[in-house]
Amino acid sequence: MIAEKRKVIKWFETSGHQQNFSIIEVEDWIAREINLKISINGNELIRFACSPIDCEDLAIGFLFTEGIISRLEEINHIIQNKKDYRIEFVLDERNKKLIDEWSNTRTMSSGCGQGVVSNLEHRRKNLKPVNFKVNTNVKTLPSLFKHLVNNSEWYYRTGCIHSVSLFCDDGSVIIREDIGRHNAVDKVIGCALQCKFEFHNTILYSSGRISSDMMLKAARAQIPVVVSKTAPTSLAVDIANESGITLIGFARGRKLNVYSHPERINFDEAQEEILSKELFEKESLNIK
Repeated sequence: MIAEKRKVIKWFETSGHQQNFSIIEVEDWIAREINLKISINGNELIRFACSPIDCEDLAIGFLFTEGIISRLEEINHIIQNKKDYRIEFVLDERNKKLIDEWSNTRTMSSGCGQGVVSNLEHRRKNLKPVNFKVNTNVKTLPSLFKHLVNNSEWYYRTGCIHSVSLFCDDGSVIIREDIGRHNAVDKVIGCALQCKFEFHNTILYSSGRISSDMMLKAARAQIPVVVSKTAPTSLAVDIANESGITLIGFARGRKLNVYSHPERINFDEAQEEILSKELFEKESLNIK
């Protein structure tokens, strides 16, 4: 379960009665947080502060986005202890060099939870350009926002759980939730890898801000379009421009900001609709 009920004391102003307050004891939803341990070939790699669901997706996604694995086939075996929140991976010995490099170049990110990622500058210099020519109609983005909102029940119940959706052009959707924004991204990517998703025709939509570490994860997966209902950071915008990703922020309903590579966004049909509506309104005013 991603959340549990706990007793809380609520203090609030009584509606319509200024300076009148009420105090009540209620049961309210609290997001659960666990300490997930990831080990590789018998050695502990990292611990995550995360939500206790879809932990295998999180671990696989993390290994991929951090460059420790490139393909699922590099994982020989997975042992998951759900009681102690521990996942053990058995990888090929050729991955040992990548594991050592990751361990020696870790840095703290701005993400929630533990927020440890490999060296940002090193990863930034070694980005593979995202060259996929995806045509995204700006009119479709409000429906994606609506889907994200409709599937963010635990955010509204707890106030602290993020949602991330991965939309494919064939209509397939993966959605994952976590107390950490970057964890939710890793979960979505980890699930997509196991489901054999093709990332080149996908849109990643996040409920939270887009930071540099999240943008690097999207670049690693070769996701061409990243959308948030809030804002990106300046470094995230820089990385989006360098890697060839279309980054969109403040995408709420029928408005948005495009920060990089707008060539993938089709504004024409929306503009034609606006012009047609304006022409209709003008003609209507001339009706006798």
